[in-house]
Amino acid sequence: MVIINLIFMIAMLALLFNIMYGVLFIFSFKGIRKIYEWFRDDSFLMMDTLGAVALGPSYHIAKKLYSFSPIVARIAILLYVIVLSYLFNWFIQTFNRLT
Repeated sequence: MVIINLIFMIAMLALLFNIMYGVLFIFSFKGIRKIYEWFRDDSFLMMDTLGAVALGPSYHIAKKLYSFSPIVARIAILLYVIVLSYLFNWFIQTFNRLT
């Protein structure tokens, strides 16, 4: 039971980081890109892992779409954040049922 709770907590934190950075991507892609590159350029394994989990999916979606059109990228990231918010809510409800 403890392992299941730990897995849910890690998943919720990863979702929360992606939601936060997704919202920041809507307002400033270049500033968040610098933070992501700082995470990836750091030689520490822990920082590399945090950068990949926290910023990876949001960054790669935004990067791919931003070169096509900044407006489309912002709309796509907004939809991505909405989906992640619903998934985060589902995780919290499931976690509350387990405890």
